[in-house]
This record gives sequence, C-alpha cells and structure tokens, in this order.
Amino acid sequence: MKEKELILSECSLDGIVLVEASAGTGKTYSITRIVLRLLLEKNLEMEEIAIVTFTEASRYDLIGRMRSVLQNALEDRIEKNDELTRILSRIPENERMEILSRALASFDRAAILTIHGFCHRILREFAFETGSLFESEVIADTMDLKRAAAGIFWRKKMKELPEF
Repeated sequence: MKEKELILSECSLDGIVLVEASAGTGKTYSITRIVLRLLLEKNLEMEEIAIVTFTEASRYDLIGRMRSVLQNALEDRIEKNDELTRILSRIPENERMEILSRALASFDRAAILTIHGFCHRILREFAFETGSLFESEVIADTMDLKRAAAGIFWRKKMKELPEF
C-alpha cells in the first residue's frame, strides 16, 4: 500500500485522527493544525478535543506550541506560505477572531494529556461507568509494588521452609 502525503488543510476531521511517526517528523506541527481546524471548521471548544501523547516532555512541548499557534493566528502573525494561511482563510475574519479568542480563554481546560494522565482522568471522571473506585490511583512506575510483592512472597516462602 502506497502512503499518501498528509495535507493537513484537507484531511478528514471526522472520527479519530491518529498522528503517529518517528521523532522529529512533524507530529506536533500536524497536531496543532488539526486542532486549529477542529476549532474553526467543526466549531469545537478546546475542552472537547482530547490530545494524548506519550511523554510529559512532549505534552509540555505540545501545550506551548498549541498556545503559540492560537496566539499567532489571533494576532495574524502567520507566515503567508504556511499551511495555516489556507486553514484560516476559510473562515470569515470576525468569526475566526471570536473562535480563537474563546479557544485561548479556555486553553487551560484543554485535555492535552499523557497516556497515563488520560487513563487517570477517564477512571476518575467515569468511576461508575468503569467500575473503578473514586480514589483510584494510576501508577506509572510499578517497581516499588513489585519489590514489595516479591518481599512478601519470599518472607512467606521462608516461613514454610523446614528448619535446619
């Protein structure tokens, strides 16, 4: 199967959009453009879009770049050859300014999360639906739990051994 070039100003916004690629290939660039299109063309709010990434570092980078793209688009500080120009030109200026202002005002409520953070949020917000406890904790590093379980196991086994 031959891969097609992703043209961000034309890709479908229906359903789930998955951006997966190697480091340094433009994932953050692609995500910021897709989110901008969702805001402008689908009239979604920032808190209605879930952006899930792998590491805290990529999450913080994405937060900074997304806020910057919104701010630059609002202040019309976009390079004219940038794909953003095509995306922004589809929406009348007054409507665009309102949408971008609203997105920036609500930016702190945006769901830009790591996989771990996303799982924790879903378990907390949908405790009844998922059958989880309200005070459940999602643990990223389970090494301490494994050590404790191994210690309990060996202490129990040592008790069962006959004395010499």
